[in-house]
Amino acid sequence: MVMEKLASFITSTFQDINEIVLTVNTDNPHAMALYRQQGYQYMGDSMFVGRPVHIMALTIK
Repeated sequence: MVMEKLASFITSTFQDINEIVLTVNTDNPHAMALYRQQGYQYMGDSMFVGRPVHIMALTIK
């Protein structure tokens, strides 16, 4: 799965990056569950292009 390979790609390509941060629309519980399953942690809420979103992060180093 692409998501499982993303962290290793980032660490090998961008040595200074130690975290992946993304947003998920609040009305998309399936995406939230998928990211949680991959180890992402809920960090809070925000707005993106006028829509409420959840902020999620994954420490990769």
